[in-house]
Amino acid sequence: MSHEKLLSSLSKKIINTRNDIFELKQFSNLFFETADIIESNPNIKIQTVDDIRSEENHFIYYFFKTFLQYSSIAIRRHSRYNHYNDNSSSRSLIHLLKKMERNDKAISRQWYLDQVFTLYSSHPDFDKVLFLHEAESQFDRISSYPNLEHLCPKIVNADITALEQLTSPICDYVDKNIAHLEIAEQVKVPSYSDVKESILFLTKLTEKYIFFFVDSGIDIKKLNSDAWKKCLTFPWIAVD
Repeated sequence: MSHEKLLSSLSKKIINTRNDIFELKQFSNLFFETADIIESNPNIKIQTVDDIRSEENHFIYYFFKTFLQYSSIAIRRHSRYNHYNDNSSSRSLIHLLKKMERNDKAISRQWYLDQVFTLYSSHPDFDKVLFLHEAESQFDRISSYPNLEHLCPKIVNADITALEQLTSPICDYVDKNIAHLEIAEQVKVPSYSDVKESILFLTKLTEKYIFFFVDSGIDIKKLNSDAWKKCLTFPWIAVD
């Protein structure tokens, strides 16, 4: 595959990956805000595992467990490498990072400057000298080292290792408790803070690497902080 086709493919993959991970982060924010609302209700008693599994709290138990399992599955997809799917079109951050690591020289400083120039040179206030200085500094910042001529594979590898180490317990939980329920080898259920931390790290890596593909952008529709809560602010279930 030519560098041009490879970079075009990577750009499309990172846009799709970004959409998935940023949506996952939105869902995470919604969950934790809703959990706070539920736990602040004086009429709801949730202090122990038995409390949340009680009949009167069964829907809350379903809500909490569904988020935990859904998020864990999504985290596994983006952070556990499967070499059998390496050439597939699946949306997976770790597969994207592995491909960037192997093709580091394609993601060059000159390629980055060229695409930024194409994007901004038609702007009426475009200043080429200022542009070059800022674009060079931007490449240094996102590549983590100054004066590199292309992406450093060691940096990508370090991020891959950090991602795998952080999310490994969650991935094991998905493999052995959800995808394949192994009674003899049950693993620890991840905590909600573990899930939250992993989602934040996935988001951080996505934001870091998407800047190499300047036309990908990082805009995503933000939720109105109050509008989504309307369904929780008034009673609508008829009580016989």
